[in-house]
Amino acid sequence: MPSQVEICNNALVKVGAERIVSLADEVKQAQILNTIWDMKRDAELQAYPWKFASKRASLPSLVDAPNHGFARQFQLPADFLRMIEVGEYWALYAPSESGELFSIEGSAILTDEASPLRIRYTRRVVNTGEFTPLFAEVLACRLAVEVCEALSESTSQKRDLKEDYLRAINTAALRG
Repeated sequence: MPSQVEICNNALVKVGAERIVSLADEVKQAQILNTIWDMKRDAELQAYPWKFASKRASLPSLVDAPNHGFARQFQLPADFLRMIEVGEYWALYAPSESGELFSIEGSAILTDEASPLRIRYTRRVVNTGEFTPLFAEVLACRLAVEVCEALSESTSQKRDLKEDYLRAINTAALRG
């Protein structure tokens, strides 16, 4: 799988900018990419339930119950980005008095479900070796859109890159 620099260089090629050797390089494109990498990676992971980033967990309930609305609360995992499923038979659960099956508030999930709470979620993946080729392409396209104006000063190119990004997302959605 591609490295962080390879993904960034893929983005730079799409923009028509000079490639980099490292994100620590003292050139404009490396500095911009270094600044936005973590945020854009996490945003793309959170935007779609990527199978490579899915993880299951059984969470013990916290000692303190929520103030109202739900019976229990559970600490979300540190690498949590997006909820995919809550509970073993999540689609069959009756809503709480608030009408919701669960609520994510801060770093906790509130629900009426018993402990341990089984969840499936999208996790933060920092090792690019775990990225699928489709995700690496989506991320490169997203980075290209983000750095385009700063590096090329072309709004028409940015519009074309957005179309490339949307095609990459659609391809990933179809192929998983």
